[in-house]
Amino acid sequence: MIRLSQSDDAAAGRRSVAAFCVVEVKLAWCEPPITRRLLVPTAANLGWMHAVLQTAMGWEDEHLHVFRAGKICIGDPKRDEYQFTSGSASDEHTVTLADCIQSDLKRFEYVYDFGDTWKHQLVLKRMTKAMVPIEKRAVCLAGERACPPEDSGGFPGYMRFVEVLGNPEHPEHDELREWFDRPFDPEFFSLEKTNRFLARLPWPNVSPAALTRILRARDKSAT
Repeated sequence: MIRLSQSDDAAAGRRSVAAFCVVEVKLAWCEPPITRRLLVPTAANLGWMHAVLQTAMGWEDEHLHVFRAGKICIGDPKRDEYQFTSGSASDEHTVTLADCIQSDLKRFEYVYDFGDTWKHQLVLKRMTKAMVPIEKRAVCLAGERACPPEDSGGFPGYMRFVEVLGNPEHPEHDELREWFDRPFDPEFFSLEKTNRFLARLPWPNVSPAALTRILRARDKSAT
């Protein structure tokens, strides 16, 4: 377990942690890179961080997920019973970013969709003095490129998706356009839209139903 009890904290004399940290997010294997740079309260548990990542990246929360660092697995026991019945995971709602920082767990993975296996490389960094945090909110500071569509087949499938969609002469172009029935620009990312919907995330926990409503509203919003 990553989380320490208060008595353990006191005994270890653990250092204090700033109220916010920067979370650098990069989707593994994708070139050119798909990235997000987030300012997040360190009091946030990883269940809330999951909601932040879904909202900021552009996912739709339709699949299972887990946070991983070596043999450490942190997930949602209500959605992924197997890992918890086997005793191999910690509850993401009981582990905060501050716990990760204090345990020197500053680099780890967020894996979404165990079929497509979208691996997000997360790096926790210090907030600079130039940043003005907004309490109990996550803020996207920067981002590059659109999120791949759900169920696009992981990195290889997404690369093919971009190739076929961008070539009207490809024999599979019309079929793919029918499957993905809305415009898609792999280079597009809206910082303003991302922050507008990050601001809607309830603190300190987001229910699956609330997250679904936010993500659906985000996807229906043109800008």
